[in-house]
Parts: sequence; C-alpha cells; structure tokens
Amino acid sequence: MPRASLRTKLLLASLPLLALPWLGVQYVREVESLLRQDLRTSVLDAATTLAAVVQADPERLVPLRTATAAPGAHLRAHRISHALTVDGYPQDWEPLLDGATAVALVPGAGPTRATALAATDGTSFYLLLRVRDPTAVYPPAETGRETQGDHVIVSAMDERGRGTAFVLSTPSPGWVNVGAQTLRRGEPIDGPARPEVRGRAAWQPWAEGGGYHVELRLPLALAGPRLSVVVHDGTTAGVEARPGPTTLADDGQAALPLLLPDPGLDTLLRARDPGTGRELWLADAHGRVLARAGNLGPAAPRGRSGLDWLFALPSPEPLENGPLVDALGGEEVARARRGEAASAWRQLDDGPAVLVSAAHPVRDGERVVGVAVVHHSAAAIQTLRNRAVGGLLLATVAAFAVAGIWLVAFGSRVALRLTRLRDDADRAIDESGRVVGVVRGAGRGDEIAELAGVLGSLLERLRGYHEYLEALRRRLGHELRTPVAVVRSSLESLDPDADAARAAPYLARARDGVARLDAILRRLGEATRLEEALADAELEGVDLGALLARVVEGYRLAWPATAMHLELPTDDVLRIRGAPDLLAQMLDKLVSNARDFAHPGTAIRLRAWRAGDRVMLAVENEGPRLPPEMREKVFDAMVSARAEGRSDEPHLGLGLHVVRLVATHHGARAVAEDLDRGEGVRIRVDLPAG
Repeated sequence: MPRASLRTKLLLASLPLLALPWLGVQYVREVESLLRQDLRTSVLDAATTLAAVVQADPERLVPLRTATAAPGAHLRAHRISHALTVDGYPQDWEPLLDGATAVALVPGAGPTRATALAATDGTSFYLLLRVRDPTAVYPPAETGRETQGDHVIVSAMDERGRGTAFVLSTPSPGWVNVGAQTLRRGEPIDGPARPEVRGRAAWQPWAEGGGYHVELRLPLALAGPRLSVVVHDGTTAGVEARPGPTTLADDGQAALPLLLPDPGLDTLLRARDPGTGRELWLADAHGRVLARAGNLGPAAPRGRSGLDWLFALPSPEPLENGPLVDALGGEEVARARRGEAASAWRQLDDGPAVLVSAAHPVRDGERVVGVAVVHHSAAAIQTLRNRAVGGLLLATVAAFAVAGIWLVAFGSRVALRLTRLRDDADRAIDESGRVVGVVRGAGRGDEIAELAGVLGSLLERLRGYHEYLEALRRRLGHELRTPVAVVRSSLESLDPDADAARAAPYLARARDGVARLDAILRRLGEATRLEEALADAELEGVDLGALLARVVEGYRLAWPATAMHLELPTDDVLRIRGAPDLLAQMLDKLVSNARDFAHPGTAIRLRAWRAGDRVMLAVENEGPRLPPEMREKVFDAMVSARAEGRSDEPHLGLGLHVVRLVATHHGARAVAEDLDRGEGVRIRVDLPAG
C-alpha cells in the first residue's frame, strides 16, 4: 500500500463531507416539491373561483352560450388598444399577421387564395384580407358594375338569417367606396348597392405575395355574430367575368362565427387580474378564447436554468400564450371541457420557465358552456430554488476551501510537531545507547504533548538506568577491590610449609574477604528479590503503631548499644493498608541508615502521627546534614553519602532505594530532610490511611 502523509489522510478523511451539499440539494428538492404542490393547489382554487363567479351572473353566460352554438372554424376579432389606419397596407397588423384565418372563394373562380384577419378597439371593427392572385382584374370604371372583375363581398348576418352585404370593388388600387345591400339569407347580391358612409376601405397591391390587400373598417354595431367573406376572381379585363349572382351565405357556405371580445367578460377578468406572473382566460366549450387578462411578464426567466439537471424535473408540455392564441389546448383544458377540473405543469413555447395551468368548467345548469383557465408562473419558486442551491453551493465551496486550508495547516502543524518529536527522540540516544539529549515540549494540552511527556519520562528512566549501571560498575569496582586484595595478599603470604599457628591469621583474613564478597553479592540481589516480592504482595489492614512497637523491640535486642525512642499518639490508632513484611523491611533500611549516620551515643527516634487522610512515619538521627546535591538523589540506586572507611560493611547505595520502592508500592512518598533544630536528618514517609 503506498505511503500517505498525514495531510493526505486528513483530506481523504474529510471526503465524506461532500455528502453535505448532496443532502442540501435533496432538502431543497423536497421544499421545492412542497412549494410546487401548494402552488398547483392554489392555482386550481383560483380557476374554480373564476368559474364560480362567471356562473353566478346569467349575463356573463350569454356570450358563452352564443359562442358554444357555433362550433368549427371561426374568425376572432383581436382586441387592440388603439385605432388602425385604413390605408391598405398591413404595417399596423404586423403583430397579428401570423394569426390570419383562411376564407372561401366562389367555386370555380381560379387559383386565388385568401386569408382574413379581424380586430376591434371597442368602437370599430377592422378586417384585413390578404389575397394571392397573380392575375388580378379590375372592373372598368365606366360600366358601373361593381361585381365585374376582382371584388370582395363581406356579409354580416344575425342569428335570424338577416344581414348586410358589403361589396368592395375598385377600378384601380387606392381608396374603395363601400357599398351595402340589406338582404335575407338566399337572396342574390345583384344590382347597385347603396353607399355605406360609415365604412372605409382601401385596396393596395401586394408585391411580395403576388396579389393585393383589402382593408375594411366598419362600426362595431354592423359586425354581426356570423361573417361571410367571399373573394371573386375575374379573368379578363373588360369582359363579363361574373360567375353568376352571389347570395347571402347560408349555413353551407363560408359563414364564420365572429368572436368579438365581450366587454363584460373583459371587465370581469381585469377586475380579478393579479398583475405580473398570472394570466386569466375564458374560453367557450370548444376552447376558443373569449377573454383574457394578466401577464406572465418578465417574472418568468427565459430558458431553463443550468441547475435544472440537479432536480430531474419532467419536461412539461409546451404552452402557447401569445396575442394570436385563438383556442386553448392541453390535457387540462380538454378535461375541463368534459366537465372535470384539472391542472398541469406547462412551459411556454418561447422558452420561459415552467408554469401551472389550471382549468375548471363553466356550467349553465348541467351543460358545460365554457372553461375558466388560470396560468401562474413558477418563476418565484425557481428563483428561490436557484438562489438556495446557488447559495448552498457557494457556501459549500467556501466552507470546503476554508476547511481544506485549515486541514492542510493543521496537518502540517501536527506533522511538524511529530517530526520534531521524532528527531528529538532520535538525537537523544547515541550509537552506544547512552542518553545524551532530552525531548523538548511539543505543545501542551493534547495527545502529542502527552506523548512527548511519556517519551521524556522514558528517556529519563533510561538515563537513570544507565547511570545505575555505571554507578554499579564503579561501586562494584570499589567494593570488590578491597576483599579481592585481602584474599590475594593472604593467599600469597600463606606458606605451604608454615605451621597452623602461622597460617591462621592469613586464613582469617581470606575468610573475611570471602564474607565481604558474599555480602556484596547478597546486597546486589536484594533489589531484584524485593521487586519480585512487590509484584506478589497483597495489601491488608495494618496497625502501624503495633508494627512499630514490635520492630523497635527487635532493634533494641539487636543493637543494645543504640538507644531507640518510639513516639506514638495515645488517643489514636494508626491504621493503614499495607504489607507487614515489606513495611518491616522498609523500617530495617531506615533504622540501619540512621545508625550509620548517627553520632556515637545518640538515639534513633521513630515517630508516627496522623495528618488528615495520611499517616506520617519518620525516622530521625542526630548526625551530619544532607549535602545539597544529595537531597534529590539519596533514594536512587547505587547512590550513597557515606564517607570512605566509615563502615567495614560494604554499601552499594541500595538501602534508601529499597525504601522508595516499598513506599511507592503503598502509594506513599519518601522525603529526606534536615532536622529543624541542630544536626540530623529525618527520612519521612507519608502513607495513606486505611
């Protein structure tokens, strides 16, 4: 497995944090779903309310009943906000040209094709005819026969079959006199027509289309609910080219239902117009638009957001809502026409954001006569969604950048501290195994600092062990030199031929040297045996006063020349938890050490007393004070403050070391200090009370 640095591992360990933005996106999706559901319910309620308002007023149902009675093709008069200039040119009609309706020709009249476009400003009715005819024929001016050559007949009639035929004919492009003839259904349009001064028309060539434009304006009152537009095509100028008299269109001819904006419905929708972001529509039972209000407007951002792929939204059905929409489509409108309320997500065909389309049937009794439709933009939800996701992604990127920098810095700092700790530990021990350096602090308050402390303590113990070994070597060299020299000199001085009396002193000296060597070896094994005994020792309740009384009696018998004084409290039992044998061994070492350093003829004092939750034990002697450099080292192994030649017994500096081992095993601490008055030393051990 390739080796990775601590910084790399920290960065890899932080990779699961990448799930946080995904969870955030899931949360935003859930919130968006709830908002969409709430919006869909709200828009459907608005469509239901609009349908109920229309149904509640019988006058508002009249245009719906009228439009419903005329299914099939129709001619819708678009509402415009200003009057049009009647000049035969289509510039004023540019926004509406794509919504033109095809009109009929007289059978057998040639390859002429024509479309019609209607509009109203609330006062006048406007009609634009666009005729494709490469062989236009104008009637001679002197004949007075308007129906010779190319001409147009526009017939407006009511539901009872009565109406007015308006004949549009001209000998040359320009203004056209409007002739009118009142007829009944089936009567021929023949003979001169009376001038209609309230009407205005113009005829202009259409160069691009290979034909001509005819523009007509009439008072709105003359535009009947059914309109027939017939284009007659002449063949040869100056020749009778009429195909015969034309009659007022019956139901089998090209009579188109004329859908005029109803002022009452327009007023109703404008009164309920919520402003930008929502559209209200009213259509008849065939889906043909009768009135509309509102504006989706700029609140809907163009195009689908680049974040939409995160949300996996279905592609909604396109919706056409331009000014030329004559009929409403879609599944929700079809269901409303069948009598069911429905809603759907739609998208405008020119690319704005999705919207909700809700449709509700408008009923006249049990019959569906119309559809109330409400379109509401979902731009606010999309904007909120995009803003939330954008903010989430931006915050995530910023957080990851900061976290990455922090992790790299933190990892670098930790790696640097560990590197320094490694280098210090490596330099602290030389090639021969000696401790020659120390581990510096690696900060504080964390695990690395604790590791540095442990390594430092380990090195200190290792240093002490090496010092112990060196002291042991020096001490053994010093202590063994004398008995070995005695044995050697005695053996060298012993004459094999000498008698027993002369050999006895030399043999005695040799025995003393061997005994001294035995004592040295015995003392060397004491510390090892004591450590083994400590491992197996079990603590129990011990009366320290009774234990002191017993051992002091033994010391008095063993050393009758040395005075032993014992001081114990008379009103307290000093109980501790300990191992009696180990405590007795510790007292032996303390008393032996005190005897070695006491002035001749002075007493050894043993004292015990209670101090809070501790029991204090002290052994005091009158003698030389401790050298300052020995106060901290007196309990170390192979350390002794005895003067050379002070005792015939070999001393390896292990007595007080044994005291510290026993005290540590009992949870105590041994302290060496000078007496407050006079010369002397006190060794004090503070044991926990038990």
